[in-house]
Amino acid sequence: MVTGPANPAGGAGSAREVAERVADPELPMLTLADLGVLREVAEAPDGSVTVALTPTYSGCPAMAEMRADVVRSLRAAGYADVRVRTVLDPPWTTDWISAEGRRKLAEHGIAPPGEAPSGQGLPGQARRGPVPLALGGVRRAV
Repeated sequence: MVTGPANPAGGAGSAREVAERVADPELPMLTLADLGVLREVAEAPDGSVTVALTPTYSGCPAMAEMRADVVRSLRAAGYADVRVRTVLDPPWTTDWISAEGRRKLAEHGIAPPGEAPSGQGLPGQARRGPVPLALGGVRRAV
């Protein structure tokens, strides 16, 4: 994650600070940063800004609106050259929701998800992420 110099127009903050304030279009009590979909904000020496977003799932219908809101907010803050790229790997997980985001969800009557369970990893390592599921044949009585 790269954050560059203060906004060239002054006053509104760095590109990262501006992008962190963009509200989620589906859950407006959360910012994209709260939700964990704001992955990276990079400011280049020429003043251009590249923002990386990870959708909550690959077919997320709100991505176009998220992209447009990020571009609109950064341009309004004085950043003329803004690009948004979609990052699918690693895929988004509810573990990326910030503590503040979980608090806001609970405050609005939405049960925030807990962290993904951890299991046995290699010796000395904790395993995080998906829980393996073993599927077997279905037994049918005749």
